[in-house]
Amino acid sequence: YLGTKCEDSLTTQDIECEDFEDGPSERNLVTCSNQDGVYLFFKPVTKGDIVSVESSVSGPLPDILFCDIFDAEDGRRKQSVQINTSGNEDLSLMDIYGSLQLESCNEKQCKVP
Repeated sequence: YLGTKCEDSLTTQDIECEDFEDGPSERNLVTCSNQDGVYLFFKPVTKGDIVSVESSVSGPLPDILFCDIFDAEDGRRKQSVQINTSGNEDLSLMDIYGSLQLESCNEKQCKVP
């Protein structure tokens, strides 16, 4: 978790990312879900923490991962970002998607820059 704004994204994907108010801060609640709203990650994080999104028991990661960043204190949404994990778009290690940076992959193939 980087705590950075959408404008700091660095990826080859054409991502959807939106900052709200002044964007993410040092400590936030990060949620990532599939298109049905089933949470794959739901946890408070501090800058530098690892956000590990794993596939559900029913299958691999969804084609689109929907992640929201909320203020840990008052619950206001600070950022919304969508990451394409379908395999139709490159997932490159160290790419930055708003506040999140890809550090590793498991069952989905990732490109090393």
